[in-house]
Amino acid sequence: DGFPVDHSDGERRPSVVRRPVVRQRFKTRPPPVPRPQADGRRGRWKAPAAPTWVDSHQESPDGPEHKRWGSVEAEWSTDAGSGAEDEHDVAHDADRRECLEQLKAARLEQERRNRQLKEEAAARQRQAEEELEHRRREQELAAARLKRQAEQLRRERMLAEHERLQKRAADMMDSSPSMGSPRPTVAPPCRGSTQDDPLLKREAELLRQQQAEWERRRAEQQAFERKLQQELEEKRRGMEQQKEQESYEEARRRQRERDAAEQRERRRQAQREAEKQAAEEKERRRQREREEWEEWRKAEHARQQKEDQFERQRQDDLRRRQQQVEEELRRRMRDQWNRFHNQTHSGPNPGPHPGPHPGPSFGARGPGSARGPRGFPKPPPSGSQSARLNPPAAMTAEQRQVWNELQKLQSVAAPEKKKAVKDLLFKWHPDKNPNNQEVATSVFQFIQQQKKQLGVD
Repeated sequence: DGFPVDHSDGERRPSVVRRPVVRQRFKTRPPPVPRPQADGRRGRWKAPAAPTWVDSHQESPDGPEHKRWGSVEAEWSTDAGSGAEDEHDVAHDADRRECLEQLKAARLEQERRNRQLKEEAAARQRQAEEELEHRRREQELAAARLKRQAEQLRRERMLAEHERLQKRAADMMDSSPSMGSPRPTVAPPCRGSTQDDPLLKREAELLRQQQAEWERRRAEQQAFERKLQQELEEKRRGMEQQKEQESYEEARRRQRERDAAEQRERRRQAQREAEKQAAEEKERRRQREREEWEEWRKAEHARQQKEDQFERQRQDDLRRRQQQVEEELRRRMRDQWNRFHNQTHSGPNPGPHPGPHPGPSFGARGPGSARGPRGFPKPPPSGSQSARLNPPAAMTAEQRQVWNELQKLQSVAAPEKKKAVKDLLFKWHPDKNPNNQEVATSVFQFIQQQKKQLGVD
């Protein structure tokens, strides 16, 4: 059981067990199994794609064809997709299906035309062969008919000549003195006498003429057959050349189709690479724009906070100075009232104020009373009488800039304030800003509203 017994002390110790070496099956992780996308479209599968974080120059040890992708992160990045990417894939698939349908229709139309052309060529070839066979049969029939006529004519001539010779021989025997009895004492005619016979000469001449006529007709028939055989051989060679030319054209057409298919595949591959690079460049540009926007937003937020802090500090300083001025003015008015009261109620005949309406004391009226003593103006109420601008709830960057400029005009004289407001209205008039009329109109209306609060007519 792997635990040998040591007989010295009886303790069981585990022996060294060699584990089998597990060979690595894949150098890189195989691609993930495609799973259905959770986009609501039933039955649609999307093939796994390489993750975006894999660089295009990163390669595996197996070669440039095997990329280092297919990890768990790649599966997660493949499964997670946005609606825009799905719409882009759907549009791309629709365009691809439409192109494939057009190519399939064009291929079917080309195959139909090729079959039609082949059928027409085969029909023309069959018609030519039938016409040639018909002509050959007609020529054979005509030759056989001429041969039969010549044979019949020859037999008729031979029969006529034989009958004529028999009749002549019978006439010669009838006209002889012996009445046809044999003449043993008379020797047969010699060769010379036979050649001198005009009838035999004429018969030999007729036979020679018939032989010559037969030889001539036979030569004509052989010449006609040779010519017909030559025409058939030329037709056969022409048909073979036509078949070879058609096969050569078919091979060239198939080669052109293969070259065109390879070229289209290369163009599609280049287009896919270009689209992939464009998508990566677009993603990098978006990331860069997001980073720039985030930096600008942070900088703008910091600047806005600084401006708000500076504005609050300036408002606090202005409010503090106004309070100091009001306190100083209130103190001076109080001193004036005290001096006036002392001057009024002090003298050689102190007493009540003469008149039907005696004036009350300073304590009765005070700075907040509706009316001061006779002959002295009403004291100012608590608070500043200068125009004070109330900031709106929400302002744009241009309105805030104009607001800061209007804040600086509070301590300026009325003519200069009126001139500055007029310059601002002229600057932000919509007719002077044709490129951005909406912003100019809103700022122009904002200046008119603030002008009423400043008290500028």
